[in-house]
Amino acid sequence: MLYVAGFAFSPDARKVALIRKSKPAWQAGLLNAIGGKVEPGEREIDAMVREFAEETGAMTRPADWSPVVMLKGSEFEVAFFRSFAVELSALRSMESERVEVHAVLPVPPDTIPNLHWLIPLSLDNLYLPVDLHDVGGTEEGRPTHLATAVSASGRVTSLTPPSRLSW
Repeated sequence: MLYVAGFAFSPDARKVALIRKSKPAWQAGLLNAIGGKVEPGEREIDAMVREFAEETGAMTRPADWSPVVMLKGSEFEVAFFRSFAVELSALRSMESERVEVHAVLPVPPDTIPNLHWLIPLSLDNLYLPVDLHDVGGTEEGRPTHLATAVSASGRVTSLTPPSRLSW
């Protein structure tokens, strides 16, 4: 299953728009990036523009978004994007899940665990494919993963399990 998720930042990178999830069950009540499923035949960037509009009412263009990271698990892929071109005060909750604007620092504690490293990574000027590896079990009913990133030079970096990261 292919998904997209986006972080819309204020121009000064001090605020970020997130969405308070109601589903799936392991995300209920937590904040996540704004996004959803990529439709068959749809490009990831076009899905990002569409999903952002559906969730927030804000119209963006593909040029407003930059790729940040591609998370790959055994049963899913999530293409993460970032934007500094959205007027955060104009965002509205268009569906049952509430759109919220939060300070970037500190990362809100009630986010899904991987946002503690995805938000800071999204503010860097790089793009990394990241593979998630199931490390067995769950943490508070949530999947537990170990992430590894491979740089353009081929260097492999293991990222601490997301729930334990802080910056």
